[in-house]
Amino acid sequence: MERNDAIKELNDLHELLADGRKGYHETARKVDHPQLAELLERLSRQRDSMQAEMAGVIRRLRPDDRLQDGTVKGDLHRAWIDIREALGTADNTNMLNECERGENYILQRYDEVIADHDVDASTRQLLNIHREQIRENLAMVKTLRKSMEAVEK
Repeated sequence: MERNDAIKELNDLHELLADGRKGYHETARKVDHPQLAELLERLSRQRDSMQAEMAGVIRRLRPDDRLQDGTVKGDLHRAWIDIREALGTADNTNMLNECERGENYILQRYDEVIADHDVDASTRQLLNIHREQIRENLAMVKTLRKSMEAVEK
């Protein structure tokens, strides 16, 4: 991977982390389960930290790079969730389904970037740490979704 390609991929991950941060924060305000809201806020703060770490890597590689705080696709997705909520179809389980979908997507993107062997060692180490955190979050979200599905039946 050329340096510019690597920075482009890292910028993409930075934006996805921003989308996750915003999405978790907004979702935490919409759920009616206090423990779920607390978990989602914690995941939002974690994403904020991960985003800051990624920004540090990008700035080290290209100090003058302008970092974006999310994607248009993420904005549209959050708007879609707002519409679903307004229509009365955004319960806790559906919110967790959306979180799970987002975790799967960002995990896939991390896997793609990590698979490129030209990312420097310190960046690869950070990517692997983030990937593990995301994998753990995904497992937690899946478990919580399944338990809430059982309760809501």
